[in-house]
Amino acid sequence: MTDMRRSAWSFQRSYLTEDAAPPSQSVDSVDPNNGSRLTPPFVLVYFTGFADTDIASVEFGGVSVDDWGSDGPTSISVLPAASGSTGPVNVTITLNDTTVLTLVNGFTYT
Repeated sequence: MTDMRRSAWSFQRSYLTEDAAPPSQSVDSVDPNNGSRLTPPFVLVYFTGFADTDIASVEFGGVSVDDWGSDGPTSISVLPAASGSTGPVNVTITLNDTTVLTLVNGFTYT
């Protein structure tokens, strides 16, 4: 009987203290995912695995976005900067811990 209790305790202890893998972090999508290069619309950028308070910066095509704010637990509202050219650009979020997450061709300037 003692061996069974010890075995159950050992199993419970190892199960409860096992480190869980951290959630995957990503920039998932942009809605709408296109807009005028001269007057782009406000867009929602959806993400996974972190909070909006973890965000240090947002970039569209390598240009820093000054106007963005929380829109919910997994999205931010962003006003991309005007662009000198048309075409797809990467959407990048840099976190406070310097993690860089990129959605390749996430937004297209028209």
